Amino acid sequence: MIIIGLFLLSEGILFSIYCLHPEWNENIKFGATVLAAAFALFEFLQKTQHDRFESAGEFIKRWNDPVIDSVRKEVRSILTDALLLEPLIRKSENHVFNQDQKDKRSQLIGVLNFFEELALAVHKKRADERYLYDFFSVTVKMVWTKFTPWIDADRRFGDASYWDEFEALAKRWGKEPPWWI
Repeated sequence: MIIIGLFLLSEGILFSIYCLHPEWNENIKFGATVLAAAFALFEFLQKTQHDRFESAGEFIKRWNDPVIDSVRKEVRSILTDALLLEPLIRKSENHVFNQDQKDKRSQLIGVLNFFEELALAVHKKRADERYLYDFFSVTVKMVWTKFTPWIDADRRFGDASYWDEFEALAKRWGKEPPWWI
């Protein structure tokens, strides 16, 4: 609101000078155009930042959604070694899992895909990285560290690019101190 007031005040001053000093009209027109362009750019950047915060908030909202509570519990079980990850890791291209293992793998793939999507949003600057870092950095680092053998096996027997963005984000966020300090 203050910016809008300053913009209007500046435009008012320029208009007054325009009326009082006709010999400066071309310079005043140019100055007013530059000022208007600067204001438009400022508003665009403000909107972009607002959208990034909104997007980051949506990731946090999705992660905390009660619908995926069971998935978060599975991840927590793996992170605390209450559930072993080893039986869920592919040992060969044609590895056969029982139904319970398939269900757990499906949930865990969903979690990895969530973090891949989050990493893509950060990489493409669609979500505010600092906000997401504050909320997810510990989880991202822990999940990446614990799931690396799983991811390596899935890459070896599937697509070598599985969860590349997640890996890059985990490495980036693993740096101390954070890069923006």
